[in-house]
Amino acid sequence: MICAGENISYKELFDLIAEKFDKKAPNFIMKRWMFVAYGYFEQTISMFTGKVPAMDPGNARYMSVNAWYDSSKAVKALDYKIIPVKKMIEDAYNWYKENGYFEP
Repeated sequence: MICAGENISYKELFDLIAEKFDKKAPNFIMKRWMFVAYGYFEQTISMFTGKVPAMDPGNARYMSVNAWYDSSKAVKALDYKIIPVKKMIEDAYNWYKENGYFEP
């Protein structure tokens, strides 16, 4: 049984987050091979800097897949509630604000 949420793309997610923070979301969408190459580049640079790479090839591959999940069994059997992504972003925004992580 899968307990997931709304099925949206990373682009849609970034657009919603940018909207909430009154910012511009990135417009450029990398092709999968470019994203994986970027992961290898970051990983190579990290060997010289000793810092954790912002992206590695494995994460780039994972983020390049549309991982859609169906929670209908959990909804029926467990009365699982799917929280809309906009609500999750709103809750996170409020929590960060209330805990002094940023000033809007």
